[in-house]
Amino acid sequence: MRVALVNKYWFLKGGAERVLFLTKELLETAGHEVVCFGMRDERNSIQNEFFTDPVDYTSRGMARIKNSVKTIHNTDAKKRFARFLDTYKPDVIHLHNIYHQLSFSILRPAKERGIPMVMTLHDYKMMSPNYTMYHHGKVDDTMVGGRYYRCLLTNCMENMGQSLVATLEAYLRQAKRYADDIDAYLCPSEYVKHIALKANLPKDRLHLVQSPVPQYSKNEETRSVDDGSILYVGRLSEEKGLRTLLRVAEKTPNIPYIIVGDGPLRSELERVNRPNVWFVGYRSSAEVRAYLRVARVLVMPSEWYEVSGLSMLEAINARTFVIGADIGAIPEIVPQECLFPPKNVEKLLGMIERWYHASSDEREQVTSQLFEKVKNVHDPMQYIRKVIDIYDEVV
Repeated sequence: MRVALVNKYWFLKGGAERVLFLTKELLETAGHEVVCFGMRDERNSIQNEFFTDPVDYTSRGMARIKNSVKTIHNTDAKKRFARFLDTYKPDVIHLHNIYHQLSFSILRPAKERGIPMVMTLHDYKMMSPNYTMYHHGKVDDTMVGGRYYRCLLTNCMENMGQSLVATLEAYLRQAKRYADDIDAYLCPSEYVKHIALKANLPKDRLHLVQSPVPQYSKNEETRSVDDGSILYVGRLSEEKGLRTLLRVAEKTPNIPYIIVGDGPLRSELERVNRPNVWFVGYRSSAEVRAYLRVARVLVMPSEWYEVSGLSMLEAINARTFVIGADIGAIPEIVPQECLFPPKNVEKLLGMIERWYHASSDEREQVTSQLFEKVKNVHDPMQYIRKVIDIYDEVV
């Protein structure tokens, strides 16, 4: 089978790209041919002549207006994708993150050629103008179900120009019935499936396909020396709850905190200047694995509806103890005794003190149970079998 994988970025930008690249690898290992489409970027590890021109939303003046129009309808991407399809003639198209830079306009060339499409829901863009459903410091799902006007009323993008564009794009997507063009939706968690149903996506097209987590070698599964650190791995952005974590760090000066990742909040967070907090920036997958193998506890203090909690899953796979906010998909991963209410400093403080000072045997007992669960539910081979079965179903 020839599969077209479509994503705006072809470098490891975040969790969606980690799943994307692993999907490509698993498909090729299973004997399928994979062709790729996306946006040109000097950081890409994969690129071809059909990749569309880059879209820069930090531009100003007329360039910014033109790029805002491309969010709604990217003519260049649509034409290039049509040529891509005519050249490669894929049997099925697997869409990942396409909004903003590529736009939903690329769906029509595929529909016109009768090529079935599958989409992985890496976030909430198919359900809401704001793909995180988080703005002004809180979650907001009131736009789900076609009430897109609320994006403008609440300034859901925290920028009125961007909120207007996001609202218009959502209503155009609804008018064009782009959601009906997609033959199957892959939901990484039960929570995502719940929101998709609430948004009136076709129930018979929703498939629960949990994100794959790479299996480590026997040597990598073995824990290294416990360095006594609390670890965070992920994007440094508003919805990730880092401010709450730093307030807890202030109350626990004898515990070292290591923050792995980059993002728009990094400068602000570093200025807080806690002596027991180290910001180490972006790290490769191998480097992250090394941090996981020595950390005592990984914390996911999210304040938005986490789609799959990929960093938490990878931590469990490295046999690292995990705690997380009781929101989104996180409760599907960890038991109640490892959950705390989002944005609650005192509850997170209590959770960290409870498990940080617990015996290693007590932490290991919980981690071993979670490890077996992740190994079974998020097994890459099981994941790709489900994906291929869905391809076969829609072709």
